Amino acid sequence: MAMHIGTILRSPTLFAIHILGIKPFPYQAEILEDDSEQIVIVAGRQSGKSMTLAIKALWTAFVKPNEDILILAPTQKQAQIIYDVIYGMISKSDLFKGHIKKFTMSETIFDNESHIRCLTVGKSGTFARGYSATMLIFDEAAFIPEEVFVSLEPAFAVRGKQMILSSTPYGKRGFFWQIYSQHLLNKDSKTKVHRFKSEENRILKKDFLIQERQRMTEVQFRQEYEAEFIDEVGLYFPIELVMRCAQDYEYGFPTEKEEGTRLIVGVDVARVGEDETAFVVVQKVPDGISKVIYAETHSQFKITDTAQFILRWLNTYSIDMVFIDMTGVGAGVVDILEQNFSHKVKGITFTAQSKSDMYSSIKIAMETNKLVVNRADTKFLYQFSGFTGKYDITGKLRITKSEIEHDDLVDALALTFSDDALYNVMPISNFNDYLNADKSKEDIAKWEVLKWTGDNTW
Repeated sequence: MAMHIGTILRSPTLFAIHILGIKPFPYQAEILEDDSEQIVIVAGRQSGKSMTLAIKALWTAFVKPNEDILILAPTQKQAQIIYDVIYGMISKSDLFKGHIKKFTMSETIFDNESHIRCLTVGKSGTFARGYSATMLIFDEAAFIPEEVFVSLEPAFAVRGKQMILSSTPYGKRGFFWQIYSQHLLNKDSKTKVHRFKSEENRILKKDFLIQERQRMTEVQFRQEYEAEFIDEVGLYFPIELVMRCAQDYEYGFPTEKEEGTRLIVGVDVARVGEDETAFVVVQKVPDGISKVIYAETHSQFKITDTAQFILRWLNTYSIDMVFIDMTGVGAGVVDILEQNFSHKVKGITFTAQSKSDMYSSIKIAMETNKLVVNRADTKFLYQFSGFTGKYDITGKLRITKSEIEHDDLVDALALTFSDDALYNVMPISNFNDYLNADKSKEDIAKWEVLKWTGDNTW
């Protein structure tokens, strides 16, 4: 016997099954039926949390009148992910036809006066202020600064019914971790925590997780797929330090280069059939700030593919230098590019010492507020957690990472902090004078991030 529509609409799980044609897994159904005032979702990647939140938001808005639902994330692109799922659900079902007053790519209004909107919170919550909400959904909550949650309290104070914080963990830091850990200690009756690993998604192939476990460091895998909050002890790039460098902006090449700026490209070339080839573009300016303006990776890239990719950039943009890891097959890429761009292409041979020097330069740039990374590029941010640092018996700092994890994006960034890159972004006379002053290698690494002026003084 067919179930009555009234019965179906009383349950978000039944709504998902009979209206949307989606059968939630048990852990998803628990979230859908949870009416706690505050819900914390600690989830592994590819576990279906975006789908779950989309169903919950759509059911709430369609069934209950005068609901104002805000989907919030560090960037508009991230906030759009959940809303795009909602948009697709509405578009595919005849049930919603005739019940919609407004239907755009960022906002839906039903005839019961319920709203669904997706917004970026930015660094301080500025873009979401002024809205009144009955339900707040924070996605990628681990990457949202605490001041954002504080600034949005007024939006929830008057009419607020439910606040949902959802994210993959990113260290024992920030508001997301605080709420999670406080609940474990105090068992607040108003808060319910849901934690599930990626492997609980029955659709996710086991081979995928096996490959990811082999590709990542233990810390990265435990964070991203086992939904664990990992201590930062021993991390060479502390998560708090990485997040201090993160800003909100869109990737893209500048239409015009400002005087004195340099565009430096780092390319970490993957060995055949292994990991990914990474491309990182850094804009370096005279005050020593290095800003990552573009980053991407490609798997199964042949040597010729990599060379053609770089050639397109060299022919299109005002790139000053390209530094390529030529430790392995990258030497072939250098050979191809040097035929026409020998003055702009430089091969770098990685050694344990040279890599440590480059990582040290990156960390110095972070500590002196001279490195800017994109908050939205969580793949890039996560890779920094794959490095550990400890002193050996001689007192020398050793920076290590998993033998099976190449941290491609960080290695590509490191190439833009090599000694050769340093030479190519500094006024030649100042650099030569500086070298002649017999400074230590560590001091040379500090030169770029501490000062770049015409008087050759610290």
